[in-house]
Order: sequence, then structure tokens, then C-alpha cells
Amino acid sequence: MATLPAMCGLVLTGLSAGLAAADYAIAPGPVRLYLVETKQDVTWESAGDKLTFTSSLASSQAWKCIALDAGVATIQATTLRVLAKHDGPGAHHAFDSGLPPADEPDPLLGHLKALEGVTLTYALTCATGSTSVTGGELIAAKIAKRTPNLIDPKAPSPMAAQALALYSDANLSRTWTQLLARPSTQPQPVLLGDPLSGTLLRTWTGDTYTLAGEVTGTAILAHEPATVTAVISNVHGSGKTALGPDGWPGTASGTLSFTMTLDAVTQPVIQQHVITWQLARMPAEPPPAK
Repeated sequence: MATLPAMCGLVLTGLSAGLAAADYAIAPGPVRLYLVETKQDVTWESAGDKLTFTSSLASSQAWKCIALDAGVATIQATTLRVLAKHDGPGAHHAFDSGLPPADEPDPLLGHLKALEGVTLTYALTCATGSTSVTGGELIAAKIAKRTPNLIDPKAPSPMAAQALALYSDANLSRTWTQLLARPSTQPQPVLLGDPLSGTLLRTWTGDTYTLAGEVTGTAILAHEPATVTAVISNVHGSGKTALGPDGWPGTASGTLSFTMTLDAVTQPVIQQHVITWQLARMPAEPPPAK
């Protein structure tokens, strides 16, 4: 089980062509508030046992456009609060960055406090939704600081490498490009992120789309103490998007399902994954009472 939640499993990026819908109309101005939510359900079958685990991550964000140049909006997005849960047989974990710090942080989710207060910069191409994200290295550094190596304090954090990969500019850019993609009149190839390989096809009908295709090769899930590889199959997905009345992103949602088949120390394991995500505008805070 991964220790760092994300839009995990498959990381996607879209290549846009032949747009059929209005571009984003983003310009410098007031802050907009957004809620970003992801959830992953995993059904795990092995040796006659069947277990289901659910992980979720939600964050409220403040977006402020600080520049618009040649159709590219520069947006500063600050995470205000983080909520996360992980539930399954014998496991219950919950985290809320808005609560006072606990004496003993949740061992699985406590590191998510590192997301709070961090500002990422999105360079959003208004015509396509393609997004280049920078600033994730600060999150990785904060996670590493919060999770020191308890055996050797001079050694790197055991979560340092995973945090750097998860919150790399390339990985964040792929995730946000998938979330903010604008509709197209032509099917769009959707490239799978490392460690997977292959291409899905995103086909739009109006402001909704489907994802389908075959994944090639295998994914290496672990190297130590023994290498664990997985084969991905039965990949299907769908989603939709809508502009807000002001031309900013309004709502975006989607789902992706796939089967993961692997051997864990020679024991066959079949996992069914369903990932859902949603971006939604939040109302601005009301003015203070006079």
C-alpha cells in the first residue's frame, strides 16, 4: 500500500487538438476557492481472501491569477486545508490539518500536514487546459523533514525519494492537465505516467469523455526485500467538465477503473482499482457582518 496518496495508480496527461468548446477565460483578479477530492477503492483477492480498502484525500485551495500572457494564465494555488481517510479491515486512519496538532500524528496520514500552506504555481494554457506546475519540491522537503530516519538521523528520510517523485513538477503537471483538460473534436492520446507505459484514448462527446485502451509492459511496485511486478488490464474511464460562469474552471470529475495482477512473494494477487476525482468551485466567504 502506498504511503503517499495521490491520484494514484495511473498518472495521465492529455494532448489536445481541434477544440470544440470555449477556452478558459482567466485573468488577474480576485481569489477563487476550489475543493479537490480524490478517492481510490481497492478490492484485494488472494488465497481465497477478499478485502476492500478505501482511501480518500480532499483539499481546499485558493487560486489567484497573477498574470496572463499569450493565452497562458499564471495561477498561484495555495492549499488551505487537507482531509484524508483510509479504511479497511483492521485499519482506520483519519487526518484533518485544521485540527490542533496531535501528540502522536497518524502514522499513515500525518505527513499530509506538509501540504497545508504550500503555494504551487500553475501555468494554465487557456485553450487546451494543459497545465505546467512548479513548486512541488517544497512539499517533498516538508514531508522529509516531518518523517526523519529514526534508525540513522543522518540518513535521508525513508519517505524522501517517494515524496520527490510524487510531488515532482512532471507528475503534478500530468495530474492537473488531466483534471483541467478542455473538450476536443478529435480523440486525444493520453500517455501513462511512469512506471507504466502505453497510451489510452480520450474521446469527447460535448463536455463528457471516455477513456479506453491497453497498457503495455509491467509496473514494478517494490524492489525490497523482493521485487514485486504487476500487469495492468481492463482499463476504462469517463469524465466530464464544465466552465464556471466567469470562464474559470467550474467543475470537473472523472473515474478510472483497472485490474492489477501481481505476485507478492510467489502468492498471486488480483486487485480491482476504482479511482474517482472531482474539482468544484467553493463559494467565496461572505463579507463580515457590520
